[in-house]
Amino acid sequence: MNYLAHAALSNNIPDVIFGNIIGDHVRGPDLTRYPDNIATGIKLHRAIDSFFDEHTKVRAIRERFPQGTRRYAGIVIDFWFDHLLANRWTHFYSQPLSQFQTVINKTIKSQWTWVPATQKRFFDYLIAESLFIRYQKEKHINNNVQLVSKRLKHSEKLIEALEELKKHQNFIATNFDAVYFEMLSFSDTFIKKTIDTQSL
Repeated sequence: MNYLAHAALSNNIPDVIFGNIIGDHVRGPDLTRYPDNIATGIKLHRAIDSFFDEHTKVRAIRERFPQGTRRYAGIVIDFWFDHLLANRWTHFYSQPLSQFQTVINKTIKSQWTWVPATQKRFFDYLIAESLFIRYQKEKHINNNVQLVSKRLKHSEKLIEALEELKKHQNFIATNFDAVYFEMLSFSDTFIKKTIDTQSL
């Protein structure tokens, strides 16, 4: 799951959304310096990643990649799931994607002091480009994979993984709704349980 899915799976709670989208850039188990709901979002991010990576349907998708590109499959699957979510948004949410993008922009700006230094440039880009709306277009997924590939030692392997994914896009699309509905249920339960625990 990439940024759009992580944000969307946060029950529309601004601090949880924020914690969820900074989760990859927060290290270590000690989250006591963060406000409770931001910490909940960070924990949720990690739980979502584990649940998603171990999901039988996601593992079945990953196994379709040949050994040469399988180690990069997770990155392109995450991007592609955001692409599918952006295009199937109305199947899961009544709030228009454009409005959700506005919520994300305001949430990031309001919590800017908590944004990790390693993420500030990307968040500027996300806001300026209305990135979640752009995820509806395949060309923007291609562009973002290209940007990520430049940070890798074997950049060509990530590009090859994306091309391999496209060979199986029908299979992935067929499984997307079932996986995402499970992610919605999982995240909702996690958030309610964690917030209830904090209130004790």
